[in-house]
Amino acid sequence: MMLALLRRLVPDPRSLWLSVVRTYAPILAGLIVAWAARVGVHLDDASALSVVTALGAGGYYLLARLVEQHWPAAGRWLLGAAQPPAYLPAGQDVLQPDD
Repeated sequence: MMLALLRRLVPDPRSLWLSVVRTYAPILAGLIVAWAARVGVHLDDASALSVVTALGAGGYYLLARLVEQHWPAAGRWLLGAAQPPAYLPAGQDVLQPDD
């Protein structure tokens, strides 16, 4: 009975697991950064530039994707392609075996 209830509440356990990972990954990253700042981790100029570059590139991509949601043609100018990526349904492989 408990298993049946669980299956009704969580029809796709893989999706649930992915949602948990996607929720806690940024929380963990934030905790690591906060810990590093607290213990006094200092970055040299090259390392600091790498961090700023990665954050800047990620921020640009996020902003460009948000703009693209409202104005699809903007994707061509902001991201170099007019069409956003398309993803296969879960469990479907890109390469299908030959019959």
